[in-house]
Amino acid sequence: MSQFFGSPALDRIANELREAFAGLGAQPSNSEAGQPLTPDLEFLGEFFRDTLVEYTAHGQDEYCLRPDITLAIALRLANGTLEPGRYGYDDLVFRGARRARRGDAESFAPLQRQIGIEVFGEDGGDAELLLQTIDALKSAGAGALQIVVSDVALVHEMIDGFTLHANWKQRLKRTVSTSSAVGRVLASAQGASDSPSALASALSGLTEKAARDAVEEVFTMTGLKQIGS
Repeated sequence: MSQFFGSPALDRIANELREAFAGLGAQPSNSEAGQPLTPDLEFLGEFFRDTLVEYTAHGQDEYCLRPDITLAIALRLANGTLEPGRYGYDDLVFRGARRARRGDAESFAPLQRQIGIEVFGEDGGDAELLLQTIDALKSAGAGALQIVVSDVALVHEMIDGFTLHANWKQRLKRTVSTSSAVGRVLASAQGASDSPSALASALSGLTEKAARDAVEEVFTMTGLKQIGS
């Protein structure tokens, strides 16, 4: 048995993830290890050719061992053998070293175990999937997680799920351009009170006109000048 299966630690994490994905409505999905080469090259780009394990069948058809399961499932939906929905998987993929030259022994990809969930034909819910995945990994004892996302909408959706005052959520959303800025705002938010300020509480009980008059009085007493509308 390979190092990727039969390992108690890895199998424990895989079981937690599979159960989490099943709870989200994902159906188990398998895909062929051999995939047409062209879709992978078009998706990944020619730059990644040396990461693929290529072979030829029938004298002319070009194939590769799947470097990723997402595209393999997407191709099945495209050709009509799968319906839109949620699909979970736990299987091997094959990756080569980009620096390896084709034809060298090194160009054969090491095996990697890929566990995931794909959602086709639905809008939204990405943050829910990510948070469920994180919870499953923590339940399995996995630590020091590093998560990389490329869609700012997903980050905003996750921020909306934080237990923070609405003002801190808005501030976080304005600082997602850099991880260091997010870290500083989170640190400030963790040390801040969840309740509104005393001034906000006092103003909330006034009519709009009375609240405006009160704010103008604060400006007059402190010497502040209004900027903008």
